[in-house]
Amino acid sequence: MAQTDRDILFSNEAFVIGMLQAVSGAGFAAAVSQSQALINLSGMTAFLLLLTSMAVALMVAMLAAYCKHQYKLWDVKAQVSVSKNESEEAQLRSKKANKYLEAMRIALVIALIAILFGVAALLVTAWIRDTSGAAQSLQGTGSSLGVLKTEPGSLPTSANPAPSATHDNWQRMKDCAEQTDRILKRSHLEDGQTIGNGDSIGFSENHYSVKYERCFVQVHITTSLQVMRSLQGDLKKSTPPSYWKLYDAFEGKDLSTCTYSQVENFCVVGGSPGDCSECRKFATERIQN
Repeated sequence: MAQTDRDILFSNEAFVIGMLQAVSGAGFAAAVSQSQALINLSGMTAFLLLLTSMAVALMVAMLAAYCKHQYKLWDVKAQVSVSKNESEEAQLRSKKANKYLEAMRIALVIALIAILFGVAALLVTAWIRDTSGAAQSLQGTGSSLGVLKTEPGSLPTSANPAPSATHDNWQRMKDCAEQTDRILKRSHLEDGQTIGNGDSIGFSENHYSVKYERCFVQVHITTSLQVMRSLQGDLKKSTPPSYWKLYDAFEGKDLSTCTYSQVENFCVVGGSPGDCSECRKFATERIQN
């Protein structure tokens, strides 16, 4: 390869290394500074994947810079050997230079993949959480509306309520939504609020249950990153990265605390410790029926 072409490639590779270092470094710093917002958006797992990916990309990009330096060093030494007619020494030094060149290019690809993986994991998880949250809300609304449907000409029964019952249910759903706003504001449980040791409110949903004739509010919470980092031993085993609480909106009672995480001695139903699978059934039954 001509020296001019070699210098152009060397300059381009230096630019790519600098770009990867800047993107991964800035991404890592931004993730740390906006940790709580990112956790609320996509959850603890996606946040840790992003943070780890950016850290890996930064370290690999730094390794690429080192390999670039070594490549240039041994390439120059090889040229010196050629000028002295030391062909065997020149070949050895050229092999070393080529090894560092290959390692540098592999490191560049790895750094790029790490950055893309971290960003993709964050976006995909955010979409999944948003879609699942919307589906759950629609399912809850559909359950309520399903009770209100009547067949044309059919007589009022328990499955086909009379118009007055239908009107009452709609009014109760409206009252439930208004009461939810009041209790969330009064209890400082609105979206984005911080509670306890820094836990953050992600989102909440309400549902008037025709079956139980109660207004339920489900509040989704993300555990503080600082708390998760500081946990050790049994506390770490019994603290999930995210969980939700179910309330009776009008009575203000805390009915349950549940999570999908595999933890010990965390879930609570009716004020007493309980199995998390039973806790999830308890909450789902009330927020969807």
